[in-house]
Amino acid sequence: MPSIHCFIFELNKEFSFEEAIERSRDRGLKSSIISKMEDYYTVRIGIRTSSLQGFFIPIDEHWMFVSEGESSRVSQIIKSFSKGMFPILNLIYLPSSSILEMIDRVKRKYDSIEVVEGTMCKTGETFRTWKKKPIEFSIETMIEMAKREDAKWTGISLRFRIDEENIFGCRLNENGHLSIYSGDFLEFYADALLPYINASEQVRSLLKNRERKEADNRVILSPLSLNFETSISKSEVQLIEKRIVSNYAAAVMHPGNPMLLMQVCDRGDGSLYDLYVFNKKIEIVPLHKASPDSIENLVSLISNTLPMGTLVW
Repeated sequence: MPSIHCFIFELNKEFSFEEAIERSRDRGLKSSIISKMEDYYTVRIGIRTSSLQGFFIPIDEHWMFVSEGESSRVSQIIKSFSKGMFPILNLIYLPSSSILEMIDRVKRKYDSIEVVEGTMCKTGETFRTWKKKPIEFSIETMIEMAKREDAKWTGISLRFRIDEENIFGCRLNENGHLSIYSGDFLEFYADALLPYINASEQVRSLLKNRERKEADNRVILSPLSLNFETSISKSEVQLIEKRIVSNYAAAVMHPGNPMLLMQVCDRGDGSLYDLYVFNKKIEIVPLHKASPDSIENLVSLISNTLPMGTLVW
């Protein structure tokens, strides 16, 4: 069977789905609703000269875009579309550690879950593909393999098996992109897609209401951090600064090693942060406005730049 790609979006509650598609055209994106049925929309979405057709389906408070096609092409179009639509539509994010925990919870239903392929990210490098003979999934094995490479998993391809029969094969990525490439879609929906969405909601709940508050003449801050086992090097500090300046409106208040202090503003929705890099920690301090979508995107960028950090809420 051809791969079926599923992308999970958050829709800003101020907009209906139809209003979001209308706004996308105002932003120069190629989007149109082809037909509207009771439970889904058939749409064409795209950027510049590339587009694809698929279905937008509501799932609880999320929207899932479903399409077929070559994985890298489909992924690139959707990622660019999501970036152009922020903060109206945004792909959800599930850190690799949470993906491993999610798979670990599901595996009790199956005789085995095999890892057949994966993608890793190393410090300062683009994503690279890891391939071996299938291995039995265990969270301990996956963590150990990542540590050996000084990397993190950004995508994992799996086979879910009962009585030596493949029930379904799928791929799970950090960036809200799930694919099924063999087997039963209903089993994939129940044991991969819905658990992925539920896990992302648990992460998202920890990112809500973190903006700066004032009460009883006190300032209340709710920072979060990425902690590292070793001190962050000067070159890594410079890399973080470069990536943030390239993607945000940012002012460097204190440059260099051993500490970097930046003020960071999300151009998409105005979310504002102080960001500290020092010793073994990168601390994000949400200020007057900090939406969960914006925090997810900032955490994702930092984690993809220095992947060995452990997120601490």
